[in-house]
Amino acid sequence: MRRLLALTLVLAALIVPSGAIAADTPAPTYTNPVSADFGRNFADPSVIRGRDGYWYGYATNGRRTADDQRHLMMIARSADLVHWEYVGDVFTEETMPTYDGRPATASRQFWAPSIEYFGGRYLLYYSYVVNDGADQAFRAIGVATADSPAGPWTDSGSYVTGPETWEPRPGTTAWRNVIDPDVFTTPDGRRYLYYGSVLGGVRVVELSADGLHAVGERVELTQENRYEAAYVVNRGGWYYLFLSVIGGCCAGPASAYPVVVARSRSPLGPFLDRDGHPVGGRYGGGTPVQVPNGNQWTSPGHNAVATDLSGQDWLVTHGIDRAAPYVAGTENARGLLISRLDWIDGWPVANAGRGLPDGPAPAPVNTSFVSDAFEQGTNDSWEPVAGWSTRTGPAGGHLHAGAAGVMSSVAPADGDLRGRVSVRLGAADRAGLILAAHDNGGGIRAVIDAGRRALVLQARAGSRMVRAEAPLPAGFRYDDWHQLTVDRRGNRLHAEVDDAGLYDPVAQAELTVPAGLDAGPVALVADGNGADLADFDDVSVARLYRPVTERVPDPAAGSGRSGVQRRLRPSARRDVALGPDAHGDGRRRHADVARADPDPDRPAAEAR
Repeated sequence: MRRLLALTLVLAALIVPSGAIAADTPAPTYTNPVSADFGRNFADPSVIRGRDGYWYGYATNGRRTADDQRHLMMIARSADLVHWEYVGDVFTEETMPTYDGRPATASRQFWAPSIEYFGGRYLLYYSYVVNDGADQAFRAIGVATADSPAGPWTDSGSYVTGPETWEPRPGTTAWRNVIDPDVFTTPDGRRYLYYGSVLGGVRVVELSADGLHAVGERVELTQENRYEAAYVVNRGGWYYLFLSVIGGCCAGPASAYPVVVARSRSPLGPFLDRDGHPVGGRYGGGTPVQVPNGNQWTSPGHNAVATDLSGQDWLVTHGIDRAAPYVAGTENARGLLISRLDWIDGWPVANAGRGLPDGPAPAPVNTSFVSDAFEQGTNDSWEPVAGWSTRTGPAGGHLHAGAAGVMSSVAPADGDLRGRVSVRLGAADRAGLILAAHDNGGGIRAVIDAGRRALVLQARAGSRMVRAEAPLPAGFRYDDWHQLTVDRRGNRLHAEVDDAGLYDPVAQAELTVPAGLDAGPVALVADGNGADLADFDDVSVARLYRPVTERVPDPAAGSGRSGVQRRLRPSARRDVALGPDAHGDGRRRHADVARADPDPDRPAAEAR
């Protein structure tokens, strides 16, 4: 097995009084690809944190191993972002959508799934691509729904948007490449679908309230033949649009496919890079986030972002091993990769500019003061509370507050902290999380307050109290699950509410903590009258990460060598120089990198 781990991490209910790993314990590491335990192929990944304490990943259809059959979009899960296990397929041959109107013999492909949660269910958006041999026009965005991130999944039965056309030249009409969805919620509660690729470019459109149909005007975001795989993050008052630069996404060891980013004050753009160049301009803007760096990995693109328990972000992509680029034939082996995502001077970059690691690297943080997903009742982190009990639903266990009260942890937490909990209000006036709980209502409290229709952040030490509020959207569903997150760094607090931890907060609040609130138990709180006040799930409080604030120097010409050719097998080197393309016509494989649209050269059975 190629993956070497210094320490096996398991997401468990841990009480760590110091909030840190003991000094004599080796720091945990990981080695890419993190999907090695279940296969060699997990392309175009999307990731969400389930309420059962697992991260769930979703990938394009394809084979996991050489002797495997095609999986109609793959699902895997991990307790720590490092050890992944295969869960199953999104569709079967019997359940996959066929509403495209093409013959039963047509090749149907399902690419680039994008996972969301809102409205009481999980939604998986995907690229629906059909080729019947004569007409390749059907490219659309579909959506399936489920009560659990593991499924079972039911397709909606109609496309969200597509097929669509565009004009490559005035007066000339062609089919648009309607693929690569990403759905994003803005603070006013509106939801937008970002999609597109070469042959038309990336665009955005507003969605209906249920997320099943496009309802607004399309807005063009990029030039027509350069980018795909949009992924949007709302951070620090900016909307960051991550993109992968097309031209070799799927060209084996000759692939490129870097991730770049641009940002805007509006979710509709225009998006400019660090140097002020628009991604919609003729000269192709985009600040590099992660690019091939000459090591083991090519095609380090089509990204998502996951956040570990400490609050550290991780860039989640696929990648191709130069020395073993194919899972079978010419089907690319695009394994699941992670790299630390740093935010330096307002811009994201992988590993402070180093890019993807190809050896052991520090792993995501999964130790915590308190962690409980309530899958087997409450663990021994908590002091019991009368009227509070655990229940089971389609997505797993959760904690039910049947009466007003506060459930406190046995051990205190101190220092810089990150607390997060999924919460759903019933009859409660308010419910949420307390850090550094003190007597007589003291402590740091962040709650979803139905009466005030707001996220309320409060810090109280004795008679001193400070408070901040942020309004929740008009259509906010208090009876649906939302993630509530609180970060404390020194005397500064930041709290936010979103649907499922996907970097699209609908409310954010900040304040300065008064002196005297340095340590105390963690607690869950529900206020109100009657029974069935609130539900809680997947709570964790961990030591807050230390941000990286400086980039590594850019490499100087002649300062080192990658050793790529030394690591490549002779057969792989021949593939780079002489290997045929997907049609077997003898064209050099490096020519694929420069193609504006690689899709026509993909075999019908090859996963994207």
